Amino acid sequence: MGKRDTDKPTVGPASPPTPEGLRNVWVEAEPLVIGRVQVAFILDAAPESEIVLCLDEGRMVGLVVRGAISARALRKIPVRSLERFAIGVLRKWSDAYRSPWFSDTFKNSLPDGSDEFLRGFESKLQAYEAATRAPLGTGTSKEWNLAVLAARYVVLCAASPSPTKDLAAERCMSVATVRDQLGEARRSGLLQYPGSGRAGGELTPQAVALLHAGEED
Repeated sequence: MGKRDTDKPTVGPASPPTPEGLRNVWVEAEPLVIGRVQVAFILDAAPESEIVLCLDEGRMVGLVVRGAISARALRKIPVRSLERFAIGVLRKWSDAYRSPWFSDTFKNSLPDGSDEFLRGFESKLQAYEAATRAPLGTGTSKEWNLAVLAARYVVLCAASPSPTKDLAAERCMSVATVRDQLGEARRSGLLQYPGSGRAGGELTPQAVALLHAGEED
């Protein structure tokens, strides 16, 4: 059986619909070569096997089966349902941990000398986000990707004194590129203008509607 990530958060009631026949699910502690994050499942259809989905850029990029499984059982595996479930849960985990209230409460609860643990935790969050969010210009519509970028920026504005710089670091982009994309989000009616020379802003109803539609796809 695969090594499991014992630091993973518990799947709560706000998680996506649970796939039929799901017995167990976990995030792999040691990623495989394929994808940023791997999520393993045990299903009623193949109880002696581990079905591992490899995720990157908001989609499944590979599938690994550990253990013997018949062709008939393999055909019964609801791969797309598992993909939607895994991406949805990882998004909710990362969004919850990124909220300013949780972030402050979590960090304040740690003992002194936890810097190394926090660096590892941050690395894990970034992997979750990279695995479940399509980059700008790929996969989903550009407008939806701009809405995702704007939503993350709004969260960082409430938690960081340098939200644009932090967002650039998260997405492995230059600050100038992120600033340009935020400007495009404002011009597209997805992010409100906070006022001349000021950072921040709120998502517009148009952006909120786009994000909700993306969660339902």
